[in-house]
Parts: sequence; structure tokens; C-alpha cells
Amino acid sequence: MRASRGLSLACALLAASPAWAVCYQFPFDSFTISDPWGCAASCGRSSPHRGLDFPKATGTPIKAVADGVVVERNWTGCIGNALSIAHPDGWYSGYIHMREQSWLPPGTAVQRGQVIGYVGNTGTCTTGPHLHLTIGNCPTCYYQGYVFNATVDPYQFISDRSCTHCECSPGAVKEESCCDCGKRRRTCNSDCKWSGWSACGGPDPAGAPACATGKLGACGEGSTRCVQGCLQCVARVTPSPETCDGVDNDCDGAVDDGEDLPLGTTPPPYAARWVDASFPRTLGPGTVAEAWVAFRNEGTRAWAPGELSLRPDSVRSGARSLLEPAGRWPSFDTASLLAEPVPPGSVGTFRFPLSLSGESDVSERFTLVAPFGEPLTCPAATASLAVATVEVSPGGTETVDSVRAESCGVAPRGAPLGLLLLAALRRRRPRR
Repeated sequence: MRASRGLSLACALLAASPAWAVCYQFPFDSFTISDPWGCAASCGRSSPHRGLDFPKATGTPIKAVADGVVVERNWTGCIGNALSIAHPDGWYSGYIHMREQSWLPPGTAVQRGQVIGYVGNTGTCTTGPHLHLTIGNCPTCYYQGYVFNATVDPYQFISDRSCTHCECSPGAVKEESCCDCGKRRRTCNSDCKWSGWSACGGPDPAGAPACATGKLGACGEGSTRCVQGCLQCVARVTPSPETCDGVDNDCDGAVDDGEDLPLGTTPPPYAARWVDASFPRTLGPGTVAEAWVAFRNEGTRAWAPGELSLRPDSVRSGARSLLEPAGRWPSFDTASLLAEPVPPGSVGTFRFPLSLSGESDVSERFTLVAPFGEPLTCPAATASLAVATVEVSPGGTETVDSVRAESCGVAPRGAPLGLLLLAALRRRRPRR
């Protein structure tokens, strides 16, 4: 009988498979051989025996000698019920004289050691219950091998290809779940041993549910992801250098912290950069002089009169500024209030009086404070003033020098908090 359409499809699929080093076994766990392969005149034959005969009782289970695909079920008057299996290495095994036709149709995948039928005594070319096993290079070699001379000795063939302590069939794939959301795979190598497991991995949960990473700043918001097969809360953003944008970009818990920060893509509502200043560099005790500091509005909101204030940093520790003239500032912690509106991109000036209440030189840093009471931190919203005392003798005179620091809107790189306006500390003796 010719192969069916299903047989042809199985053969095509098998031909497209790689030539695995297939692991073989004998069709019975224990056996004797009554008629070897190739025996001719000495066995009373006119042509060589193209198979190997295993005498077994009728009904003894027959096992497939290797993994493969059923390609043909057949019956002829000589061989009786027969089955042909194709193997991934291009060889075919044939099983003849079976008790009844195998229940496995063409196209069925079988595994090495799987029962495929039972020993019988069907056909006229038999001398008693036994299995006639063939190994050949064609699907019909089980009954045409003598014509094409295409069979080989099954005993030697299987002995040469038997795998000791086989764990698996070459080319087989095993997959299993791992961790919460992943799977891993391994394959059977040509030595019948399993390869190592692949990395555990899997798809992210649908919709990537929101979660809290426990990290600071912008890194605190996360999405539930499948990482190496395990569900984890992964931050939606990665830390980046801090910019002036109202976001904790570097995830250190502080927003817009750093010195002379670059403006971000979206500046915060309130942002300022020092551009100019004028203040005395020497003062006599009790002398009052005027100073001013100018900042450019680099935020997105306009500054209203009285909305921003300039405050000395010393008040943060509960002390009064040593540059405050008694009763001349709006309050002990505020040196100056904004007097005019300042739209984004324009410059606002803060004016205030200074004096020295003692004999020591004073260096003081002043910071802009937003309407909500928090100091502005970026891009460069501070100015430092250093004033030296002047020794004045009785009846003498003293001269007040002032210094003006100008910048084209760019603070010196590396200056504390973006800017230091340092006056040369110089003492001047009175003229005599």
C-alpha cells in the first residue's frame, strides 16, 4: 500500500527537521535472536535476510526503537501487519508480522520506548510468532529493502547508537514555570542529556499596574513588571542629573538641589538667577549704606510686588544678621521685599540698607524666598556679601567704598549655590 496524504505530510515535516544524533534502543528489554540480518544460504535462503528476528510470544508489547513519526501502516500477504516509523536522523524502522494493525495512524509522533503494537504471526512469510525488525534508509525498506539493498544490520545499528543513562531524547524541549510570572526552557542535547535551564523570563502584567518603589523623589512611582520571571515594582523614571524643573531628578529626596543648575525643559513656577549687585566693601561701625541685588525671573510665573523677599541665611539658625541696621529692615529675617512686578525673563532688584554693629568683618549670604516661605533653590537664587570694618580714630573721617559685581546672567561655575559676590576685604586707615 502507498502512503496516505497524512504520511506524505509527516515525511515532509521529518525531512525538514535537523539531523539529530538520535538515541536508539532495542524493541524488547530482554531478547534472543532467531534469525540474524544478512543470513542467506546458511539459513536456507536464496537471498540475504534483510531484517532481525526476535522470537516472542504472541501479544508481547513492541516498543519503538527511537523517537519519530509513523509514516506507513501496511499489510501484505507475505509480511502481514506492518508499521514504518521515520526518525529525525533520516533512518526508518519497520515492524513486521504484528498481531493486528497498529492503532497509530500516519503522522503520529512516537517516543523511544513507546508501545506501538504487539508481536504476532501474521503473513505467509513466517515460521512462528516473532518480530521482524528492519532499519533502512527508505520508508518502504521494511518490505522492499531486498530490492534496493537499503537495509542495515539492526543489531549493530542500535548497539552503536544506544545512549547510556539517557535523560531525554535529543531535540526534546522542556518548559516550566519559575518565580511569579516567568518560564524557563531547556533542550535535550545529542548526548541524551538535558542542557542547562534558560534564564527565567516572562511578559509584564497587563496594564503594568502602578506601585510604590519605596525610593525617593521621581523614582518613587513605579509600574509592576516581570523582571527575570519575578514580579517587581520598577521605577517609571531612572535617576538623572538634577535640573531646575521642580522635580527630584536624581532621586535623593531633595527637589532642585545643587549649585548653578541648568534650567529643565519645564522650569518651576518660581526660579531666579543672580545677574548683578552693588554693596559697600568697607563700613565704619554704625555707618549705614545702601546695597542692591538683581535677579532675573527664570520661572514660569510673574513676580508680584511684595511677593518675593530677600533674607539672610543666618536667620535659619535663629540669629540676627550682623549686617542689619536696627529697625531699618522690614523684619529681622527679611532684608528686602520686591518693589515692582517682574514678568518671566525680566530682572527684579532688591534694595536694602547695611551696617556693621561691631568691629569684626562680616560675610553674609542672602537667598530669595518664594511666596510660600520656602527658599528658592535654583538656578542661582543667592548672593553673598562680604564687608570689612574701617578703623576710625577720634575726630577722623572714614570713606565708604562700594563694589559692583556685574554678570551677563551667567554665574561663575563652582560658586557656592551658584554664585558668590566676594568683595575684597580691605581695611583703610583714615587720613591724617
